[in-house]
Amino acid sequence: MADESAPIAKANFRPLLLIEIDSRTASVRLKKLPSRPGLLRIRYEDDATEAEVEAIRCKILSLEDGGEAVLPFVGADAEPARATG
Repeated sequence: MADESAPIAKANFRPLLLIEIDSRTASVRLKKLPSRPGLLRIRYEDDATEAEVEAIRCKILSLEDGGEAVLPFVGADAEPARATG
C-alpha cells in the first residue's frame, strides 16, 4: 500500500523563471546552455524571440512551478533579487 502522505511525483516538472531585462519580461531557458559563463538564454514574453543576455542585467520577477509561484513577484518597496556572475 502506498503512503498517502508522500508527495506526488511530478511527471512534467517545468520550473519557470521569469525575469525583467530592459523593461521587458522574459523567461529563462533553463534547458539551453549559454555560449559562455555569465550569460543566460532567454525568451521574451511579448514576441517569443530568443536571446542571450548578461545575467547581471536581469532582475528576477518570479519562480513558478506548475503555475504556482515559488518565489513571488518582488514588491515595489523591496530590493529586487539580482543574478550574480
